[in-house]
Amino acid sequence: MKIKPLKKKRLIPILFTFGTAFGGLILLNSCKTIAPPAPGIQIGTYTPPVQQVSLLSIPVEMEMKSYFNEADKSVPYEFSGSQQQCEDVSYAYKFIRKPIKIEGNPKKADPLEVKIEIDGDYSLNLNYCVKCSGLFSNSPACLTPRIYASCGIGEPMRKIKVEYQTAIELKPDFKLDANTKLKDVVPKDKCQITVFSYDATSQVIKEVKGALKDVGKEIDRGIEDLQIRGEVEKIWRSFVEPINLNGYGFLNVNPDKIGVENLRLKDTRLSFEAMIEAYPTVTSYKNTALVKPLPDLSPIRHDEGFNINLDLVADYDSLSAILNRELSGKTVRIKQNKIIFQNARIHGAANQQLSIEVGFTGSKSGKLFFLGTPKFNDSLQEISFPDLTFELETKNALLRSAKWLFNDKITTMMRGYTKFNMTEILADASKKMEQQLNRKIDETINLKGNMDDIKVKKIFPDVDKLIIQSNLRGKLYVIIE
Repeated sequence: MKIKPLKKKRLIPILFTFGTAFGGLILLNSCKTIAPPAPGIQIGTYTPPVQQVSLLSIPVEMEMKSYFNEADKSVPYEFSGSQQQCEDVSYAYKFIRKPIKIEGNPKKADPLEVKIEIDGDYSLNLNYCVKCSGLFSNSPACLTPRIYASCGIGEPMRKIKVEYQTAIELKPDFKLDANTKLKDVVPKDKCQITVFSYDATSQVIKEVKGALKDVGKEIDRGIEDLQIRGEVEKIWRSFVEPINLNGYGFLNVNPDKIGVENLRLKDTRLSFEAMIEAYPTVTSYKNTALVKPLPDLSPIRHDEGFNINLDLVADYDSLSAILNRELSGKTVRIKQNKIIFQNARIHGAANQQLSIEVGFTGSKSGKLFFLGTPKFNDSLQEISFPDLTFELETKNALLRSAKWLFNDKITTMMRGYTKFNMTEILADASKKMEQQLNRKIDETINLKGNMDDIKVKKIFPDVDKLIIQSNLRGKLYVIIE
């Protein structure tokens, strides 16, 4: 059988037909995929805000009972003395004191004034000679029978109260300076001897004053031994170390200056306000910067509680995860077409706008880029992108190959899903921060605090993170046993 060769003119149409079909397949596939280039990230277009100074007003209480007890132990509990003479009144006294009582001034005062009282009981033995003479002996002798009398002997002892006034000041090096002065000696029961018309009360007062003249020095020594610097240093260190916020990163208080105001004493508890000027931030990592040593005291303005301007730092990966939870799997139908959103990713800042990349499948597949300026709604406590729109290269790609995708329905949907309400996040952050503010620093120091309010003030898009400037208000107490 003879096979005829294929005519050349039939081969050309077949090749053309196959080539046309293959080329059409390539064209079809290329038209189904939208892949615009990612927008550039402009490094250096954003300058972070200067962190404003924040003030922490921390009420501190310190128990001084042990120091006053030491001062009390250093003073004898019983005193006695006598003055014997031939003529006129001779006496011998005994004074037994009770423990020192401290009455502080709970009101704000500078210097702090403390009232100190010592109650006691006294007795007095007296005798009286009208006239003495040495004419008939080597030493003077009473010419008449002596008259004897007593107070508080064979009967309840007479009562007397001694009052001191102490002024206490705190020096810049945290040392206390105390100045105690005897204010008054008040006899509750007088010692009047009717048998020879003699009031011995003034003599008792004179003797008690002399006996207790060194008590003021002992009180001063006890107060000045109080180691305030060591206790304040523990407080300072507790704010130098980063505080773990359990899932929200680490709070770095960054204390800079410290002041102390309003020394007060109630019963035996010394209280004051430690004011700390700080520059707090929250970071996702534990800052291991060098610990700043406790500085000397500085004059600092006073405020109630703490008021912190706090920079919360949110990296774009965490925001992308929130956006993915809301957006992934959502479908948009436009005429006879549909797209299904896939993974989304938030990129860095370009002229303070954020770039958002969204993958999609459906009638078309590929990725879209959007640009938007983050805004914060104070009343709703919500971050949104009201001007979110297609990025320029994405817009051009859509106009070339899929005009139906260049649609307001998509941008409207994206604006809805890129709203981040901060209320729950801030409430959770506030709760966790409050938990961390209620803890033991060591065996003797306890922190107790509560958060009153936390709000976002401004937001700043940076190259690799979103800085959320917040304001925190609350109260913090330091209890020292």
